[in-house]
Amino acid sequence: MSFTQFSYGELDVRSSEERGSVAVTFSVTNAGSVAGKETPQLYLRFPADAGEPPKQLKGFSKTANLAPGASELVTLTLMPRDMSIWDVRSHRFVVSTGEFEVMVGASSCDIRQRATVTVEG
Repeated sequence: MSFTQFSYGELDVRSSEERGSVAVTFSVTNAGSVAGKETPQLYLRFPADAGEPPKQLKGFSKTANLAPGASELVTLTLMPRDMSIWDVRSHRFVVSTGEFEVMVGASSCDIRQRATVTVEG
């Protein structure tokens, strides 16, 4: 529980061809009147045909103790395994293809920012 409020900046979502990873960067600002820490969470919605749950927690980070008005830049990384589902036929994880929705927020019920990233096969 926090005694202050936080705002989240716009998402910058960048794919890395080299590692197949996706970097999700955003700022967290203490918008309240007292210092505090925030634990932003990263959720992923798979393409509809993947048959996965609507939100899957894929990462989180804890900010430093932010003074009122202070901001911190947060980067969370999605690895190929984070975008994979179990393939029963081949008995291994396979990266899903299509449009993923990337969401960050204070909890699964408090999503603050959204963006999309397309994974091609």
